[in-house]
Amino acid sequence: MLTLRKGSLLVVNASKDAIEAGQTSPRALLRYLDRGVRIFSVENLHAKVFVLGRRAFVGSTNVSSSSKESLIEAVLETTDPRAVLDARRFIDDLARQELGREALRSLVPLEPKGSRARGGASQERTRRKKTRFRPLRVEHLTTFDMDESELLICDAGEREARKQKREKRKTEIQSFRITGKTRHFRGDYVLQIVDEHRGDEYVEPVGFVLRTKASKPKRGKAYFVYVEVRRCKRRPRFTEFCRKLWRGAKKQLGQSGTLTQPEWVDRIHGYWKTRLG
Repeated sequence: MLTLRKGSLLVVNASKDAIEAGQTSPRALLRYLDRGVRIFSVENLHAKVFVLGRRAFVGSTNVSSSSKESLIEAVLETTDPRAVLDARRFIDDLARQELGREALRSLVPLEPKGSRARGGASQERTRRKKTRFRPLRVEHLTTFDMDESELLICDAGEREARKQKREKRKTEIQSFRITGKTRHFRGDYVLQIVDEHRGDEYVEPVGFVLRTKASKPKRGKAYFVYVEVRRCKRRPRFTEFCRKLWRGAKKQLGQSGTLTQPEWVDRIHGYWKTRLG
């Protein structure tokens, strides 16, 4: 827990969703309240800003053991008076909905069983389970000409996939072929990076796997994968796409594989959510 003095302000996301996901502990907030700390709640709060005396800290870290022990975080510390004042004003502006003892006690039953008030691995597992985290499969693809038999199989699969679309207007069906045993299943997320033999690779929006179909039914050595993706008028180049993500993204996404880091997957989903609305 943070060492906060009596009269300090603590602004958190104490919404029902945050409590049920194990992101915020009402029991820990009650202990702060006992120390004379004033508690405020802002729904959808994601900022991490701390002002301790004449120092301000801004970064990605949470007050949890997972941030301390397992996650890669970054925090900027400053003693610049203007920056510290701006950070303090930012916190003061958020401190509007104050939570008293009764309000916090009413939130305690929502906290997942077995979660620790200090946060940590158990809360992280609870959060991922609650949000049904799915890894993201990255596929580097090249365009090619199919023979007539494969074209017929591909078209038949697309007709079947259209019947399974989740959104009728804003999405379209795309397909790609992979050799060997399929690693894709309905409900998986896929990021297609396509080399169209024009000197650049282009990135398609994250796709939702609807179905797979054997390209050669008798041999089963290749499969078509059908994905539902949001329509995109202008696809970004791979290098442009990576610059918008995180440092080293081009290396991490440079070959086919599965991304299992929630932070990276969230950033990719966030990129497309911002771009497509």
